[in-house]
Amino acid sequence: MKALLVSIGVLVALAVAGDSFVKNMAENRAETQIQQTLGLEEAPEVDLGGFPFVLNALAGTFGDVEVTADELTVEGVRLDRVDVLMRDVEISLGKLLGGSSESVRTGGGEGEATMSEADLRKALRKQGVDAGIRLNEDGSVTIDDPRLPVSVSGEMALEGRRIVISASEAPAEYSVTLPKLIDGLVYEELTVGSSILKVSFSLTGGVFKAPP
Repeated sequence: MKALLVSIGVLVALAVAGDSFVKNMAENRAETQIQQTLGLEEAPEVDLGGFPFVLNALAGTFGDVEVTADELTVEGVRLDRVDVLMRDVEISLGKLLGGSSESVRTGGGEGEATMSEADLRKALRKQGVDAGIRLNEDGSVTIDDPRLPVSVSGEMALEGRRIVISASEAPAEYSVTLPKLIDGLVYEELTVGSSILKVSFSLTGGVFKAPP
């Protein structure tokens, strides 16, 4: 009986080890493909779920897939961090390991993008806005516009993909267009903190294809 238990233990250990090896390989391939697709300087982190990975992957289903990318620039806008959770993901394991996966089917998901105050200012300047913006802990913003004699307090709102900053005393609205990170992404809510802002988003279900 003891020998049988030892044998079973060895088989389980080998199964887990093999499962982890294939999982790590698939995650590395996925990270490389996402890096190339989005033109990132560094590869993001991808988590394709837990044990038993191989059994799920052979069926083409990965359940929840988590993707985390730090310091990425898309469409000229720099984001400190992007966290994405995709649910009910379906993808061919063979194509993923071979680096030829062209599409991913998902049942939807959600995520959050983080932008620093400094990067918000840079994005505003790129879009022709000559004004300084300070993000305050209470959720308000302070606007430093050279056309105004003093700094004024304003508000920040999310309108589709646009972050809009306004104040009754300001000569105009100021806005930054957030990047389209992936098809089916809908920005939903904006939260302002001290020197940082966070934008939550949802993902509609469907098939996402890599660009040619």
